Amino acid sequence: MRPIGVGLLTAILDKFEKSPDPELPGHLLLEQYQAQLVSAVRTALDASSGPILLEAGLPAGYQDNDQWSTGR
Repeated sequence: MRPIGVGLLTAILDKFEKSPDPELPGHLLLEQYQAQLVSAVRTALDASSGPILLEAGLPAGYQDNDQWSTGR
């Protein structure tokens, strides 16, 4: 994954995080993509990926007041 991909993933999560699934009432749309999203995030957070990917994802943590991203 590249920094542009981290930015795109962040934008997708921001836009669709609370979107309901039209076919499954009471569930969120992104639930059906959970495995793919977790895989992408794990790749971006891998120690061998380098600090540039971590830097690309930090603005999202600051916007959401994420304790993990601001505590490191």
